[in-house]
Amino acid sequence: MPLLRGEVVNFEGQEYRLHGLQIDVPDAQPGPVLVAAPGPLMLKLTGEFADGTSTWMVGPKTMDEHIVKTSTAAVESGAFERTFEFLASLNR
Repeated sequence: MPLLRGEVVNFEGQEYRLHGLQIDVPDAQPGPVLVAAPGPLMLKLTGEFADGTSTWMVGPKTMDEHIVKTSTAAVESGAFERTFEFLASLNR
């Protein structure tokens, strides 16, 4: 998350291009990056690279699987050496 760390970002995509973009907010601390993607691969990547996950609008079965899979990926990657957040919401 280079942009959130105040680093200069360059990106050359098909639709968007950024050259030398930098966000500098004095005394600002970067907020957590939460990923809302309940698929197995995205949960693993979330555990490895993000600060937490969001379970907005999932049912009880998905909530159970989501938390277990994400927690497992986070533990395996060593993510629990830092804070790992869950933003939980349950859709009945």
